[in-house]
Amino acid sequence: MENKARFTDRLERLVAGTPEVALRVELERTRSFLGALLDLHWPDSLYEQLEPQLRFENTLAALKALIKAESLRRPVILYLEDAHWLDEASRRLLASLTRNVAGYPLALILTSRPGPDDLPAGDETIRLDSLSESETAALVVAHTHTPAAPELVRLLHEGRMKYSSIFNYPTLNWADIGAVGWLVDGAAI
Repeated sequence: MENKARFTDRLERLVAGTPEVALRVELERTRSFLGALLDLHWPDSLYEQLEPQLRFENTLAALKALIKAESLRRPVILYLEDAHWLDEASRRLLASLTRNVAGYPLALILTSRPGPDDLPAGDETIRLDSLSESETAALVVAHTHTPAAPELVRLLHEGRMKYSSIFNYPTLNWADIGAVGWLVDGAAI
């Protein structure tokens, strides 16, 4: 009950401080969808009445309204790392956030590996080229404080060998290296 009261209070303050009538109406209309994201539910709410696909579409609309309203309070920057891993639902949300937002102080910053251009195109795209072989060698030295063998640099540069920074942590023995690796990223080891 306390969570519902806090949610209601914060949303009502946001609605009251939103200068655009249409945006206020949309926040009120989609209240139950925002609440559902926090596992808050109201019997007979619009969220409860709709089938899953319509719930999803209205949840996207609710998130967009929330972000637009927050951006009118203070500028909003959404930063997403590794956007090439986004699932379809997240891609649809991003596509929604790039439509009809002119005039809102909202910036989406995405990092992504090169690949399919199915991420939303923004006002500006900065493509970063690959490192040269000498830049790769310099990066290895910067991380390991030791020059790498030319063959290692070549394999790294060609993408045939991966570099993991977990082995740069100072350790006393191999068991410590394994422990550090597990603590840093146990799922990948």
